[in-house]
Amino acid sequence: MRSLPSWVRLPGGPKRLPEDSIALRAWVLAAVLVGEAAVLSSGYFDVVTGVLVPLLTVVAFAVSYLRRRERNILIKVLLAFGALAALAMFFREVLSSLYDTRVPLARLFLWVQVIHAFDLPARKDLSYSLVSALILVAVGAVLSTSLWYGLFVLAFVLCAMAAMSQMNLSEARERAGIGEAGSRGLVLGTVVPCFFAVIVVGLVCFSLLPQRQAMNLTMLPTSAFRNVGENFSGGVQNPYYAPPGGNPFSGPPQNISADSYHGFLPYMDLRSRGRLSDEVVMKVRSEEGLPYRGVVFDDYNGKGWEISTGDKAETLDSDGLRFDT
Repeated sequence: MRSLPSWVRLPGGPKRLPEDSIALRAWVLAAVLVGEAAVLSSGYFDVVTGVLVPLLTVVAFAVSYLRRRERNILIKVLLAFGALAALAMFFREVLSSLYDTRVPLARLFLWVQVIHAFDLPARKDLSYSLVSALILVAVGAVLSTSLWYGLFVLAFVLCAMAAMSQMNLSEARERAGIGEAGSRGLVLGTVVPCFFAVIVVGLVCFSLLPQRQAMNLTMLPTSAFRNVGENFSGGVQNPYYAPPGGNPFSGPPQNISADSYHGFLPYMDLRSRGRLSDEVVMKVRSEEGLPYRGVVFDDYNGKGWEISTGDKAETLDSDGLRFDT
């Protein structure tokens, strides 16, 4: 009877050997935690998510190591239901923010990473988690607005290099038929010098790359979904303050809303009193400091300021909205 080619594998073949290296699992866990911290530190997630995700990840790695030689059928069924729940949560959240799906996608990937961490019996599964951690670092870079994010990149590079070194060592031991043993001196003798070498080479390459001094964004990403200016009638509008009609200074001053700046109006009533909240409403990322002009008032009437440009305002016509910076 003719045998099948060596590259053909039928179901029911030999099971992949479980990974016994604690050092390998520890470094992969460290890389995953760095990736999760990079995303969670962006400010888009609540405290509950910031605590549950890394905590469940550590528990998942421990469970995966203790049950690495079991079939774990029940756990895999529960993980499948968990993945479906995460997907349902993603669709519910993305339907309420169709114009910016970055945060729902990041949340979905965080929970998928946690779910996947409960079933990491073999070395190949750990390599998948390492790649997932790299994607988390990339997602965190998209959400970040500070140069301090570079610390997460450096930490991930160190953990990833140590994990790959342990992965290569474990594979070599498996081929040689040697059991699990200590690997003293691997991190300090190999990983750390290579880490600094990579940083130096990376900085040299980065310094030689041509850098643009400004960014030119001619269209917002959300403009493909809706016409931003179709309901805009001109002027300064603030939906938190109903237009009083007529002379805004003829009646009593309006109360200041804590969630909206009362100066973003065609007038500034100096009689109004209140306090704005400390909630962050916008973050700006720029390569250099640029002055932005806000609302300008030029007519003082004794009670406040008004805009008196009137018909002298310059009108600019364009085929569509542009967003040049």
